[in-house]
Amino acid sequence: MWDPSTWARGVEIKPLNNINFNSWVTPELKGMPVKMDDKELDKLNPKRGKPAAAHSLCGDGRGNLLVGTVCNEIYEVSFEQSEPPFCYMQGHYDELWAFSPHPSKLEYCTGAEDETLRVWDIERRQMRAMAKIEGPIRTCAYSPDGQWIAVGLGSGGKAKAPVPPKCEGKWIVLESEDLELKFAPPQVRQERCTDIKFAPDGRFVAVGNADNFIDIYTCPRHYSPEQTDFKRIAQLKGHSSFVLHIDWSLDSNFLQSNCGAHELLYWKMWEPHPELEHVVLRPRQEKQTSNMRDREWQTQTTPFGWHMRGIWPEDADGTDINACCRSNLGERKLLATADDFGKVKLFRYPCIVPRADHRPYGGHSSHVTNLGFTHNDHWLISTGGDDRAIFQWEVAKE
Repeated sequence: MWDPSTWARGVEIKPLNNINFNSWVTPELKGMPVKMDDKELDKLNPKRGKPAAAHSLCGDGRGNLLVGTVCNEIYEVSFEQSEPPFCYMQGHYDELWAFSPHPSKLEYCTGAEDETLRVWDIERRQMRAMAKIEGPIRTCAYSPDGQWIAVGLGSGGKAKAPVPPKCEGKWIVLESEDLELKFAPPQVRQERCTDIKFAPDGRFVAVGNADNFIDIYTCPRHYSPEQTDFKRIAQLKGHSSFVLHIDWSLDSNFLQSNCGAHELLYWKMWEPHPELEHVVLRPRQEKQTSNMRDREWQTQTTPFGWHMRGIWPEDADGTDINACCRSNLGERKLLATADDFGKVKLFRYPCIVPRADHRPYGGHSSHVTNLGFTHNDHWLISTGGDDRAIFQWEVAKE
């Protein structure tokens, strides 16, 4: 706070009061020390830059001030009082791609290239928890019991700052309540994680990557009581481009996946043993696609297939739809898509008729990157790209 009436020539100008915002903003978002010449650097109190930097100010003339920060937070502060600023809003401050609804609670988690994972309360419309991760987040997923959140890292070559090689293709597992790091499986890929899905029975997790592979891991305590960490048991090879989406079957025995070459492939986990009466764990591609025609899927995030042909607009090139999802309960009659034109569209499921009738919903000012229904189908959550926005849509039956 300055008082220009006290300024005079030859007199050192000092502020009447000041607030160090790094003392108040979310600890994980404090600005990093600004690199300066040795002559200017105060080692005891180094200056700090974004993301905690104030970006917008609005005062009422009585010392009360609204402050918008570069990290997409809005605070109300007062120079007259020593109380902590009141935070009105928090949000991501870089492109969002990762989203996952909780399997049983009205909450969801999101991740972005700002290297933060955030958990949101749907009813309060507030952020419940946040964790700063070591790299940009591309995908995330709750475990079936809601205890863990798997987080896949990678930038896709679009990050504003260089991404450490140790982050591309790495994935970790956090506790869902406090977001403490629980597991950090050894890194085996050097390109971004594109999708992560837990099997419905909790025994396996599939991790898709931009290097065309899908890795299958067994989960601790669920596959074997003695297992204490995630163990890679197979890599699924067959896609000719980067993997985009993965879905598990309801019985956790099969997967379907699609890639950047618009391929839809199927995979099976178990295979009959020629000499034994039981099946053995041997993940591999299922090339007889006719065997999969009546398979029921836990989720429907792959945008290809006979029952999905109606979602594609005329003259679509296969990249217009970034994500899709199907409702969970009852007869599963709803299907939603997120596209490059800022629209969330609602269809009937299955969607067989080409260019099927639908209801488009606007609001996002950028491409919509991801979306999904909550476990009770009462809400649809969508995430934006360059608008850094998360929308909560209420599913209202007429």
